[in-house]
Amino acid sequence: MRREMKARIDAVQATLARLDDLIAREQLPADLAAALRVRHADRLRRLERHQDTSGVDAAVREGGEMERQLIEAERERIGQLRLDGALSDEARRRIERELDLEEARVIQAGRDPA
Repeated sequence: MRREMKARIDAVQATLARLDDLIAREQLPADLAAALRVRHADRLRRLERHQDTSGVDAAVREGGEMERQLIEAERERIGQLRLDGALSDEARRRIERELDLEEARVIQAGRDPA
């Protein structure tokens, strides 16, 4: 497990290095670069914290629960917009799929913070 965690940390560090390279070559819009940097730097922090503990800490669990509640609020609103006729069923399904993927990411982060 230690080797796997080290490999995960290494991989995220490589991701951040590649991101720096893309930024230096001006191949990414600034707002996208900033969002990606925040996302992957956060992954690295969670992995390093996970490595130093016996597993997922309380902050990660609590954050995951809050994120699931926010996803649920978004689902409820999307459902209401569909019922009101402000959103097509096709668009609702696409949004639901994105929310499903985000929820799966949050659940996985609760198990393994990568």
